[in-house]
Amino acid sequence: MLGVGPRGGVASARRASFARGRIDALVLCEGEVGRTAQPKEVRFGLAQVRRVCTVARLRFVHVLFAPREPRPLLLGLVRLSNTADTPLLVRYTELWDVAEGTFRGLEGACERETDEGVRALAEAGVVLRTRVPEPPPSRGLALDLTIVLPPRSIRELSFAYAAPPPGESAAPLVRAWRGEVGEALEGVVRLWQERLGSGPDAVEAYRRAIESTDCPGSS
Repeated sequence: MLGVGPRGGVASARRASFARGRIDALVLCEGEVGRTAQPKEVRFGLAQVRRVCTVARLRFVHVLFAPREPRPLLLGLVRLSNTADTPLLVRYTELWDVAEGTFRGLEGACERETDEGVRALAEAGVVLRTRVPEPPPSRGLALDLTIVLPPRSIRELSFAYAAPPPGESAAPLVRAWRGEVGEALEGVVRLWQERLGSGPDAVEAYRRAIESTDCPGSS
């Protein structure tokens, strides 16, 4: 589990989902395709899951986590690393397979109006670099990015996956974390470490703790 209550997500070695929609990513580099559903490595941590993939000479790490505040959303951090001595052309697509509904594309974001409320996928960085694919996805939500990575360079992306209840907007949820996703990850890890420690049993203790009502940020 990632978080508690309405913000909870579920993660396993091959699947991460939130609001009953699978969260995934596709990367195309040098004619090869990588997908977080087929990771090279999966690491579980406090309130987070970290999926590591290698595509040609590109290494990318996809982190999903629940912030400490009890909000109906997950946050994501993505690190793209060029391990080569030459530039790499990378096409990256973030995906959230939410329920069917009316689709709307926005700047650096997209959403569907489902029977259970708005479901929004948005880039949460200070500078918006992603766009809605053309044509728009026939199902779910997707954001695209095409980027040239200089030799031995790293680029980071951040995302918000918002699932407010019916009648509420997703925009305030996204704005609350825009430009602060990295700090939010540090904050939630620090909070759980203060309660559970950072030893080898901390992750299992976290899993037990979020099944109770006495959780950080749950009140």
